[in-house]
Amino acid sequence: MVETRKKIRSLREIKGYSQEFMAEKLDISQRTYSKIESGQVKLDLERLKTIAELLEVEFINLLDDNATSTFNNYSKVKNFGNVYISSQDYIEHLIEENKYLKQQVERLMRMLEDKK
Repeated sequence: MVETRKKIRSLREIKGYSQEFMAEKLDISQRTYSKIESGQVKLDLERLKTIAELLEVEFINLLDDNATSTFNNYSKVKNFGNVYISSQDYIEHLIEENKYLKQQVERLMRMLEDKK
């Protein structure tokens, strides 16, 4: 059985979203969002629906004990123009793209620090 909070965290990480990003979109503090993922804050239906929308899954799948159904949106083949890739390839692509973007941000931050 996969808990809702663990599903939310896993999906957030797959999408490359930070807790700060999620908190901003939910109009709550990062600390409160962290408590959602740790299970210290119970979710009402409206907030759960909003989280599901942000993570691009059906909200009912976040409640389902079956982890496979939660990741249903990630099991489909994604269409990018005329190019089709499997969900696993898509997830791997997103993870790599996220790593690259983080490296670019870190590089830019170092450049800004050097100019001070």
